[in-house]
Amino acid sequence: MHKYIFFLFAISLVINARRSDDDLEAFSDWFFERTHVAKKDQKLFLQLVDDNSGQAGVFASETISQGETLLTAGFDTLLTSARIMEATAFQQLTLPADVAISDDEVIAMYLVYVKYCSPDANPWATWISALPASFDTPLFFADAELQRLSGSPLKERFLQLQQAAHQRFELLDQRVFRAHAALFKDEVRFELWAWATSVVNTRKVVLLDSDKKQFSALVPFFDFINHIDGFDDKHSYGYNAEAKLFHAEALTNYMVGEQVMRSYGALSNGELLERYGLVVRDNKVNLVLVEPAYLGVDPQDPLSSEKMALLNEHHTTKADQLLLGRKTISQQLLVAAHIIHATPAELASQAFLRPRQHGEDGTGISFLTQLHVAKWFQLVAQHKLAEYPTLLEDDKAFIRSAAFKRLPPREQMAMRVVAGEKLVLQGVTETYAREEKRVLKEAW
Repeated sequence: MHKYIFFLFAISLVINARRSDDDLEAFSDWFFERTHVAKKDQKLFLQLVDDNSGQAGVFASETISQGETLLTAGFDTLLTSARIMEATAFQQLTLPADVAISDDEVIAMYLVYVKYCSPDANPWATWISALPASFDTPLFFADAELQRLSGSPLKERFLQLQQAAHQRFELLDQRVFRAHAALFKDEVRFELWAWATSVVNTRKVVLLDSDKKQFSALVPFFDFINHIDGFDDKHSYGYNAEAKLFHAEALTNYMVGEQVMRSYGALSNGELLERYGLVVRDNKVNLVLVEPAYLGVDPQDPLSSEKMALLNEHHTTKADQLLLGRKTISQQLLVAAHIIHATPAELASQAFLRPRQHGEDGTGISFLTQLHVAKWFQLVAQHKLAEYPTLLEDDKAFIRSAAFKRLPPREQMAMRVVAGEKLVLQGVTETYAREEKRVLKEAW
């Protein structure tokens, strides 16, 4: 399976050099000219946040008050699949009728076209030159970086994403890129496609058109606003379909020179790494995926057939929905746990559809089932902890060391994800040990 990551060692040689402040300034001039904002009226500016990584950010050039407009952009400044197919060289592109191609893939194809096939003449070239040259998303993880995820369900998940991306590229390469050699002048390689799809996946916003249908869009300048840890999005943004205008306003105050940021959502570090190529320290909403293999029913249980049918009926075997958290357990996983341990009366009354979080009053669920569920969650957490090759205390010590700071960024992020998962599992074990004691006390 590692054949799908061989290209990563050479990817930096193919993608353009790290962007500079000059690239960002040229893009800013392009954007504000395109949106008809005079120099004196510009509230925001771009600059590098980290010279070593080349990460850029948006900053306030004047005091900005809560509720004030941060920026607006007309439809001709948004990059959408509809605009690409109607108002660019892609008008001559004929997409195969027997291959379903998503709007996001159309945008990614156009990024490939602009960056590598017509970089000088295209009006979007200035913005694209300012975009990151590489990403820390799954498609860019090499073998050493994946090894840092050992024991985590994310390792297999990232390998599956890489394999699926390669297979999809091979299909599009045959049916689109090679079929339109006049547009895509040079051979399009996978690393270029990985870059383009990562641009779309990490920077797009989903808006509503006049029919209230969702569409993906890349919004230059707005796409440079970085993530801030927390649950409250610092910006309200949307699209006025009648005026064909994207708008964003501040939900907090900014001082001159302060970095303008927003929350991408209350996401675990695993989710942040997969979607955006980033992690945050001390993430309070970290989660751990539980593989469907854990949802086994004792074959000696006389109700085993009925319980397996119910597990499938209520879609509790969906791996992306089986989540352990320090404070809460996902609904799917709670339902699964209660089905596995349900009594005949609970199956008949479907009490398992009203599962209880730890510490909540039962809703028609017997003390015996509550006790079995508490023990089961402890066992699941302990088994999953045993799958990691290192201990949490050793991870914590290494993350505090100088050796950790010398690791490449993706290896550092992978280690923080794994340490966060272990903290969750440790917390689940402790929480359900207390839950077991509480149930026993109430029962007797």
